[in-house]
Amino acid sequence: MLAEAALPRRTGIAIALGLGALTVAGWALTIWLMDRSMADTAAMGGQLFGGGMAAIDVATWIAMMAAMMLPATAPVLGAVARIARSRREQGAIAQAPWVFGVGYLLVWVVFGAVAAGIDLGGRAAIGDIPSLATLAPRGAGVVLALAGLYQLSPLKTLCLAHCRSPLGFLLTHWREGVGGAVALGARHGAYCVGCCWVLMVTLLVTGALGLVWPLTISLLVFVEKVLPGGRQVALVAAVALVGLGLAQVAGLVMLGSAVGM
Repeated sequence: MLAEAALPRRTGIAIALGLGALTVAGWALTIWLMDRSMADTAAMGGQLFGGGMAAIDVATWIAMMAAMMLPATAPVLGAVARIARSRREQGAIAQAPWVFGVGYLLVWVVFGAVAAGIDLGGRAAIGDIPSLATLAPRGAGVVLALAGLYQLSPLKTLCLAHCRSPLGFLLTHWREGVGGAVALGARHGAYCVGCCWVLMVTLLVTGALGLVWPLTISLLVFVEKVLPGGRQVALVAAVALVGLGLAQVAGLVMLGSAVGM
C-alpha cells in the first residue's frame, strides 16, 4: 500500500537548492538566447529563418518554459520524494524525484517547441502581409481577454486544484521503475499545461515587454500553485487580464502586438 514517509530535511533542502539553481540557469540561458536572437536578426537584416534563427527561437522558448515552471514544482517533487522514501522502506526500488521531473519537463519541452513554431509562423505571416500588423494590437487584446476568461473556466479550476494538491494523483497513479516515474511526471505535466497553457499563450503577444511579462506570469503561476490563497489570486488575475485585454482592444494601452517574443 502506498503511503507517505517523513521527508528528511536534507532532501527538502536539496530539492529547493536544485530547483533554484536550475531556475537561475534557465533564466540566464533565456536572456543569453534572446540577446543572441536580436543580434543575429539585426545582422541578417530582420530575416527570421537565416543563420539558425529558428533553432535559437525554439531553444529560447524551451529554456523560458523550464525557468518559468520549475519553481512551482517544489510541492509535487517533495510529495514524490516522500512516497519514494516510503516505498524504499517497504523494499521497493523507487526512483528519485528528479526522474519524475524529467517526465514533467519533457511535456514543457514539447509545449515550448510548439509555441516557438507559432511564434515564428506568426512573425513571418505579419512580415509577408503588412496589413496584419494593423490588426495585431487588437488581436493581442483579444488573446489577453480570452486568457482571463480561461482563468474562470472549469478546466482551469480542475487542473489548478490538481496542481495545488497532487498527493491523491500520485498515490492513485504511482508506478515503479524509471519508465513509470517519467510517465507519472509527464502525466502531471499534462495537468500543469491544462492549468497554465493560456497564460503561456499571452507570451506570444507581449514580446514588446521583454522579460517583464514572462517574469510576471512565472510569479503568478508560482503563487497560484504553491502559496495559500492561490485560487483567489487566479481569480484576481482573470479580472486583470480581461481588463487589460479590453483596454488594448480599445486602444487605451499597448502591452504588445503581433506574434513574437
